[in-house]
Amino acid sequence: MTAGAHDGLGRWIRRLGSGLLWAVAVVLLGASIAILGVYLLGGVRGWDSWLSQHRVLLLGWRLLLYAATLVGWCWMRKRLLMRESNVTARSRLRRTELAAVSVIAALECMTWLHGW
Repeated sequence: MTAGAHDGLGRWIRRLGSGLLWAVAVVLLGASIAILGVYLLGGVRGWDSWLSQHRVLLLGWRLLLYAATLVGWCWMRKRLLMRESNVTARSRLRRTELAAVSVIAALECMTWLHGW
């Protein structure tokens, strides 16, 4: 293995580790907020009731997050297409966009069906 290939692998591993660390931190933060909410509201029923009462505000929050994500995505997409404008890159990008929209739609459908 050449030195250049080794540096690329090391950079990839650092990126993966950094991404995993961020993902774990976000999950732990979300779980901590949920546990704190359950504790402060007297149990799961209180937490569920609070979520139901504030569903419109929470929808607004999610829409703001989706809008911010969309702005970032458009910026990143433009840069990616300037760097790689071949058919394969466009195809990968389209599949990624479809997957992201599908996941968001599924999450929102689950939220709507649950009544939050």
